[in-house]
Amino acid sequence: NLMEPQSEISSLIEMGLRGECNRKIAQSLGWGEKTVRIYWIALGLEEQVHQAQAKRRVEKKLEQHARLGSHIQAILEPLLQENRCLTLKEIHQALGTDCFYLQRYVDHANYLRQAIRQHNIRIKQQQDDSVATQITQSIAKLAYTDRLVLVDEIVGCASLSYSRFRKNYPALYLEVHRAIQEHRIRIKELFLKSQIRIIDEAAKRLTERGVRLAYKVILREAELSPYAVNSAPIRDALARWVCNFAPRD
Repeated sequence: NLMEPQSEISSLIEMGLRGECNRKIAQSLGWGEKTVRIYWIALGLEEQVHQAQAKRRVEKKLEQHARLGSHIQAILEPLLQENRCLTLKEIHQALGTDCFYLQRYVDHANYLRQAIRQHNIRIKQQQDDSVATQITQSIAKLAYTDRLVLVDEIVGCASLSYSRFRKNYPALYLEVHRAIQEHRIRIKELFLKSQIRIIDEAAKRLTERGVRLAYKVILREAELSPYAVNSAPIRDALARWVCNFAPRD
């Protein structure tokens, strides 16, 4: 016999056919779960209710899956606009979950990993392009620089340390060293031309004053180190004056 009030039995049937679980129905009516199961059998609704509950469980899983997808999108979209690389760990923290939680949602987990991977590839490419542009511009400026420039100075223009630049950009590293070597050769040539010009001017002044020309005399007049004579081009420049203007017998 069905001893419970008809109003409660009606609520029981309504909740059961809606797919609510036995525990929730029992709590709502103040019954025991065993009583709920007995009523399904007594009413001939056991199979129908079980199907409704199974359908409800599927629907709840789909709803939960959709809510999680929307939550992931809401968290991920603004982060993907940031100009920095992302990690799975920080996404999980923003979601309020751990890495194990999403393992139950393989498609969401795969989507998240793929989105982060593509974002990080894009950011890394942008960073690489920016570094290459800055380095190329710095190398181009060497042609208009009349002083020695170190590799660190060029690397610093890209906001990188020497070690990081060498490790992450080996091709650019070699290009910078090649450019620095060419630059040093050019600066050395300019310096040498300047010294030769100073020597010529000094020798010309000495000649006009009738001073007997000698290597040391010219270097002293030019205010150059006596050790400058160790340079072959400097010796040649001095020799032209000393030999051409040596006294004739």
